[in-house]
Parts: sequence; C-alpha cells; structure tokens
Amino acid sequence: MKKKSFVILTLLALLVFTIYKMMMYEQSIREDHIITHYVEDESKPLIERISENEIREIVYDIDYRFKTGNTYFQIKPIEENNTKQWQKIFLKGVNLGVAVPGKFPTEFSLTFEQYVNWFEMIGKMNSNVIRIYTILPPGFYKALAYYNLRHQNKPLYIMHGVWAKVPEDENYFNTDYTRDFQKEIIDVIDVVHGKAVLKEKQGKAHGIYAVDVSNYIIGFLLGREWEPKSVSKTIKINKTSHYKGIFVSLPKGNPMEVWLAKMMDFAVRYETQTYHSQHPMSFVNWLPLDPMYHNTEFIENEKVREYDNDLVQIDFEKFNATEIYKSGIYAAYHVYPYYPDFIYLKKEYSNTVNHKGEKDNFFAYLQDLKQHTRGMPLVIAEYGLPSSRGISHFTPSGFNQGGHTEAKQAELSLTLTEDIFETDCAGAIYFEWTDEWFKHNWLVMDFEIPFNNRKLWHNMENPEQNFGILALENKKKIIDGNLNDWNNEQEIYQEKKVRIFADADPTYFYLSANITGFNFDKNNLYIAIDTYDKNKGDKKMPFSNKIFDYGFEFLCAFKSIDNAKLLVDEPYSVFTDIYNDNIPVYASKPNKNGTFIDELMLVNRGRETLFGEKTDSIINNRSSLVFGNSNKAETSNADWYWNNKTKKFELRLDWHLINVSDPSEKYVLDDKAATRVIEASQTDGFNIYFFVTDKKNNIVFQYPEYEPMFFTWDNWETPAYTERLKPIYDTLKNYFGSIKGDKDTIVFSNIEQEKFEIANYFEDRKAAISITFDNAGFSQYEYAFPLLNKYGLQADFSIIPELTENMPNVVNIDEGIKTKRIGYFQAKELIGKGNELAIQTVEEPINENNIFVPAINKELSVIHLKPHNNELEAENIFIRKHGNSKLKETIYSHNSINYSIINTNIDNREFDSILKTNTGKWNVFIYHHIYKDSTEIHHIKNETIEQYFMHFDKFRKQIRLARNTNFWIAPESKIYKYLYEKQHSEIEVERFDNLVFVKISNTLDPVGFNQELTIKYYTKSRFIKVTNSSTDGVYTNKKGYITFDLKPNETAKLEIIE
Repeated sequence: MKKKSFVILTLLALLVFTIYKMMMYEQSIREDHIITHYVEDESKPLIERISENEIREIVYDIDYRFKTGNTYFQIKPIEENNTKQWQKIFLKGVNLGVAVPGKFPTEFSLTFEQYVNWFEMIGKMNSNVIRIYTILPPGFYKALAYYNLRHQNKPLYIMHGVWAKVPEDENYFNTDYTRDFQKEIIDVIDVVHGKAVLKEKQGKAHGIYAVDVSNYIIGFLLGREWEPKSVSKTIKINKTSHYKGIFVSLPKGNPMEVWLAKMMDFAVRYETQTYHSQHPMSFVNWLPLDPMYHNTEFIENEKVREYDNDLVQIDFEKFNATEIYKSGIYAAYHVYPYYPDFIYLKKEYSNTVNHKGEKDNFFAYLQDLKQHTRGMPLVIAEYGLPSSRGISHFTPSGFNQGGHTEAKQAELSLTLTEDIFETDCAGAIYFEWTDEWFKHNWLVMDFEIPFNNRKLWHNMENPEQNFGILALENKKKIIDGNLNDWNNEQEIYQEKKVRIFADADPTYFYLSANITGFNFDKNNLYIAIDTYDKNKGDKKMPFSNKIFDYGFEFLCAFKSIDNAKLLVDEPYSVFTDIYNDNIPVYASKPNKNGTFIDELMLVNRGRETLFGEKTDSIINNRSSLVFGNSNKAETSNADWYWNNKTKKFELRLDWHLINVSDPSEKYVLDDKAATRVIEASQTDGFNIYFFVTDKKNNIVFQYPEYEPMFFTWDNWETPAYTERLKPIYDTLKNYFGSIKGDKDTIVFSNIEQEKFEIANYFEDRKAAISITFDNAGFSQYEYAFPLLNKYGLQADFSIIPELTENMPNVVNIDEGIKTKRIGYFQAKELIGKGNELAIQTVEEPINENNIFVPAINKELSVIHLKPHNNELEAENIFIRKHGNSKLKETIYSHNSINYSIINTNIDNREFDSILKTNTGKWNVFIYHHIYKDSTEIHHIKNETIEQYFMHFDKFRKQIRLARNTNFWIAPESKIYKYLYEKQHSEIEVERFDNLVFVKISNTLDPVGFNQELTIKYYTKSRFIKVTNSSTDGVYTNKKGYITFDLKPNETAKLEIIE
C-alpha cells in the first residue's frame, strides 16, 4: 500500500513538473510573438472605436469567470462542464506590499522563489485573495501561475490595482493626466492576460509578461485613497454631472464621480474589445470621501494641517453596471477604526454593540456604510492594526493606531475581521502581509532623516511600519535577562562588580549588564547617554550636584520593575503642539540644570463639534519603559528586563526614542533655528555612564568613575533581515477557515406591483431647506457667500432697491449703527453662482426687470418678501413673510404650500433638533448680518436689533449642520415651484411590451413652472434604461426602485432590459 501511494505521489509530482515545463515553454513561445511598439501617436484614441452593435456581439459570447452579486462575489468553476453553476465566495486575504528591508517598493527586489514561498504561507492561512496595488515584475505572475497550478482546488485570486498619482494641478480631468491613467489601465489588463512588454521606466515594473493569469483576477481596483483636497478642486472647476457609458452608467453625480465612471467604462471596454473578457471593477474609496455626513467632523482651527475629512463625497450607489457589463461593479473601502475621528467620536457609532454584545465603533460604521452601498458587494480592501511600540492615534475602544503587543494585535484584528463578516461585507483584506520599513507616519516622519534612508532601519515608534502579519526584522537580542546572545566583543566596561555590554542593529540600541549586589529593594539604576557633541546636553544629573565634562541628552531611570522611564534633556524634547504655538528647535543645547523630562507626543488634537462640544487633546507619554520578555507575544514590545537572581539586566531603546534620525549612518537630530527643514548631524557614537544609587538617590557606584564608556557601531547600506510569522497569522488562519459566503439574494418583497410616484422632494430627499438673507448686508457677501461656495450651495439674497447702488454703500440702521450694503456688482456675482435675488420692502410685486436689468444686464426671476402679514395674491410668484424672529419656528402657507421659518438665533443643538423634527418639511432659514469678531456687534444693546446679528462661527456651524441633514438645499423659488408642481401634476403611463412612457402632466405656465420633478419607479426589474429625462442612463435596481428627474409635460422612455 505504501509503495502504491509513493508511486501515485511520484506520478502526480511528475505531472505537475511536466505541466509547469509546458507552461514555461508556451510562455517562451508567447514571448517570441510579442512585438514591442513604443512609438505612439498621442493624437489617436487609445481604444479602437467600434459600434455598440459590434460590442454587443462580443459580449454575447464573452468569457467571464467572476461576477458581482448583491452581497458577495461569485465564481464560475474553471472546469469546462458547460454549466453556469456560480459559487459564492467571501474574499479573505491580505494586501501585499513588496518592499523588503533596505528597499523601496519601486525597486521590485523580490524573486520568483520569494513570491512562491509567500503564496504558500498566505494560502495555508486559508486566504483566497491577495490585493496588489500596481503592476509587479513578471516573476510575480509566473509565481502565481505556478502556485495555482499546484493548488488548483484552493487557488489564490488577485485583486489587481491600477496605481494613480495625484494630478499636478489637482484636476483629474487634466487631459494628459487622464490619458496617462488610461495607459496604466491598458498596461494592467495586458499584463494579466499575458500580452505585454513594458519598457523600463523609473518607479515602474518592466519586462515581458507572457503568463496569462486572467483566470485568477477576481477584480480590478482603480486608484488610491483620493485626497479630499484634489477631489474638491476637481468638483469645483468642472461642471459635468453625468456619464452615459456603454458598460458603466452614472445618470447623476459630481465631476469626480463622472471621471471615475469614465475610467471604469474605459477599462471594461478595453478588456471586452481586446480580450473578449470581463472582470468586476471598482475604485478605491475611504472614510474622508464616504457618502455619509458626520457632525463631529469639523476643522475649527486654521492651524490644523489636516484636510477636511467630511467636505466632499464619492457615492458608489450612483454607479450602475449596464446589462452588457456581465461581471459588474463592487464597492471597495479602506476602513480603519481610529481615523478619521468621527468613526469613534460619533455617538451613533461609539454606543453601538457588535454581535458579541461589546461596544464597537468599527462594527457600527460598517453597518452604516453597508446601508449606503446597497445592491453590490462591499469589500473592505484595507483594515488592520499595527504591533508598533509607538502610538499615533488613540480611540476610546482601544483600537489605537499602534501601541499593541503582537498578542493584542491578533486579538483586536480578529474582532475587526468578525465585524466585517457579520455586517455582510463581501471581503476582508488585511493590511498588510509584511512589515515595510520605508513607510512614513505623520507623527514621526519629520524626524526620520535623511528621508531616503528610512528604508534602511526599522522604526518601532512608527505604526505604519508594523502592520505586517509576517515580521521582516533585524533584532539581534531577545530581552529576557539571559545574556546568551551577547559576546565579549560587545563588552564596553568591566570591573569586579559589573560588566557592561552595548550593541546595535537596524531596530534598537542595546545595553546589558551584570551588576553584582544590585537590588531594587534598596537601589535605583540610572543610565546617562550622551548621543552627540559632549559640549551640548545637560552636564548635571538630577540626583547629583557634580558638573560633568560631558553633556547628556538622555537619562534612563529604573526604580522598580513597574517604574522605569527614559527621560530627555528638556531642550532636546521633540514635543510639538502647533495649535498652541509650541514648535521647538529639535537640537540639544548646553546646560547645567539637571532637568530631564518625560518624552511626550501630541497624538490626538483637541476637537470641537458643530455643537461646541469639546474633546480634549491626548498626549502620549512614551517615556515609560515596559518590563518583560520580548520573546513573548504578550510583551513583544518590552523595553527591558531584570533578573534579580542572576543580577542580569537588559535594555533596548528604539532609535527614534533617543532622537537618532538614521542609525545606518549615525545621524541624530540637530536642528538649526530659522530654517524651513529639520536638520541632522552625524555622531561618532555614544558616551555612557551607569549610576547605582540608594533609594534616596545618593550615588553608591558610578561606572566608570572617570571617563564615560564609549560605544559606536558600523554603518550599513543593506540591512539583513529574517522572516517571522506573528501570532495574528494563526488567529486569522483559524477564523478564515471557519467562514464562507452564502448570502446573496435581493428580494423586493414589498413590491406587489410596479408603480410611479413623484418624490416628496427633489432627488427623493427627506426634506428641504432654503437659506435666505435679508437686509442686503455686505457681510453676507463677504462671509456667507464664500462658505456657500465651499459646500456648493445656493441661497436667496435680498436687495433693497431704494438703498442699492452699483458698488457697496454704508447706511444707518436702528440705534445709529452703520452697516455696509451689497451693490449691484456683488448681486451679479451672486447670481453667477446660482443664487437668487429677492426684492425687499415693497408692498406690491413690481416689475423686477425694470429695476435690475440695467444694473446687472441679466433677465431675472425675483421672489418678493412681504414686511407684514397682509395676504397678497400673485400668480406664479412665491411671496414670503419675514416671520417672527423671537419664535423658534413659525409656520406659514402660500397657495397651500407650507413652509417653516426657523429662528437661527438659537443654540446649535436646538437648531439641529428642529431640523431632525422637521423631516418631511420645507425649512426656511433667515439670516441678516454676519460678523467675525467685529467691534460693531459689541455696541448692540437692543434685544430686537441683536436678533439680526450672528457671529460667523455660529453661522458656519449651522450651514454645516444643514448640509449634514442631506436635505434638498435650494433657493426658495425652486422649492416652491417643485412643491406647487407636484401638487398640480399627474403621472401618465403608457406601456408597449418592454417599453414604458412616463409623462408628468399639468396645466401650469411652463415659463414660470419649469422645475424638474423626481420620479420614483418601484419595480422588480434589474436593469432599466431611461431616455428623454434629465438624468438619462442605464440604472441597476439596487433598492427596489429607481429615481430619475423629469421636467413637467415632457415624456421619458423606459426600456425594461432585464
């Protein structure tokens, strides 16, 4: 029997070897047939334009193995069995970085054998997917094919990224930028199909790609974490709002969403036409661009270097796969539990409990996100926690960015992974497979200089370098009180009662000692370290009056196993607080005051919500030295150990803690005043003293007695490293092996029959808001107008004809206060941005064009404000009353259209409460004069007059709160017209086979009433093509209904495709 088994195994191995050799032979033939054409006519399109009918013919016979369902991805087995038995799959795997120690990722140093070895480990972890960010060298794809040939029943799939830079002008519609990105798309698709020759370019992989791995590409993922600043600029300077692609349809969206839809459509078209193949498609998104608004997120301080993480949105639900895009669209997010701050500050998140009954903000956020990505798989393409010593962000739940032992990293990461699965996400792709030394972190990156040498050493204070499941490390010593890993060559001092050793590697500076007679019951231990220039630093110890010849930058103080610290000489502290103007010069200075302080870092800035609630800043004290065995997962970040029986002591200090900015060339921080960059100088080495004191800090022994010990180390250019699996490997292996995807149905059970209705408000919003300004105050133009532009909002601005001139003028109001008024010049600019004008202080509607046309040369439709409560009938004109400014809310009606005038001079919490209560209503805000710390406002004593003034800080928070409701925000005339049209319109429907014609019918004057209405179409149909509307395109039914916009008395055609 054993012989038989041996023969079978031998034959199988021979078969695999033979197939591999055949595959390599086929590859060599393919390489011979690939012809390189580098000359390109930039005027020609990148894709041959063929007709839609030709494309549809291709799609009819298209080959695709992967498609998106409503919850999970689905895979068709490779076997040629002529069946379409799709298998649901929950994606579980890792993000793969390729930067090993000493290398940047763009150096592409990994070998075929290394890739295969990693694939073996990843596969044994019960993973089924690897996400890569860009094109890798040919060896990666060869290794993948080789691995999957040997593991056909359990292959590894690839989620393949298409890397995107940030446009130099921050405009994604830049023609050259877009074309370059489309070329990158083409290269990625050619590479995975094994038909690419990429020439050598700096920072990019190159070579002959002849291995077809397209059967293992689970999906393409475009781009990166798009910076909100560049997204905001793209939205601001481009006016496009829809994209009708043959594969991807975006009936209505912002310009950034249009650009992304265009890139997705381009990618699908290229693969479909060129290879008669399709794969699922998405783009990277992350929390700062999510489709929800968060009241805790607000930049309240101009000194904050962080961008606004709740300014603009990219919404996956707006993207639709057409019926000929068989593989479909999925949503992909990077989600971490600690950033941005709203993920843990928002009470709706922080108070939610997970499936285990524990408070879990990550779980709550995923639930919310899932509700905003309906009808498509939601992949968490990045998540994780680092096992660094350093912490760069705290959260109340303990999901901190750093500061976790390897045991804690495993425990908390399991919770995150469970959360992803339990919230019906489609995949959990952990960040990341390996520790990568080149990565930077916002908190410490300024102190890692020279920048290009960051890859040569491992900063344990940098969380970004320590996310890995597989540790890539160079750590010479285990901190355990056992000195077996030390040798005599590392000895720097010896006498009868003490031997002291020192060593260094790319991660730590080490000290060890054997101190006879030392006992923490009666002794303290101090270690003084002079890192550079004996004339700088503190020449006095806090426990001695002696003045030393050497100045010391650092002092380690050990008083018990529970009380040990690393202290820094006060001038050399790197503590920085830009919000309170605490920006030191990061250099040692000569002094003799004996003042050594804790090492502090500001990790969470203080915040203020839109309601004025303040969250204190958080300062991390890095001075505490952790006692323990560094070889144990529970104390993997241990700094020191003392064995009282053997009297052996060990200490390791990561380089950043002692202000070494690059240990590979012995650079230490040595900043110069009045320069824009942080400087460093090279040191010869360290001077060191050991002090043993009694418990009253009287010196008992000083080692050495006179000249200090000296330690230096050799520079290095290429660091050695070893691989080690962290405990998280087994944790994820066990959990990944226990889960699978089996939910993937979408049932619109509440839809008994198809029907059409007019939405209560435009775009099916839950309510409406009009922002209005009375009294024509210039401060409205100066302060309010820019803020509205920031959020893309329009408002109503009143003009007082008898007080208005071409340019702003100053007039008196009550109490003798003078205020500046808007002129016609400003009115013209307001109109140009979509705002509307209102005439104020007239009894009867007047011919507004007689007043304004000569001034601003534009035909206008102007609403009228009434100064009192007498009813005035006027056809097609909305006439709003001022309202009572002392009441919180006043309800009015005009032509049976109700609206609520909200008193804005109330507490913002109350303001928000009214908005939440007024869901379903039309809310009108009335503002008057806006001031920024003006002396004028302090002169106002009269209570009535005071109602007309508001501080800008309060105003901007109210506008943000209004925007965050996601209500329809528009000028009064638009909302009034919508509601009036809805009240007087009917929907007419005609059906012919799979065609439906929909018309909004009314008898209103089309000149005055031409506001688009939103139609809700409830249906069980999957794909609907809408034409002749304001928002044409192919819609994927994700919610049980679709919405589209249509003007009154126009007819839209709906084609029911599937």
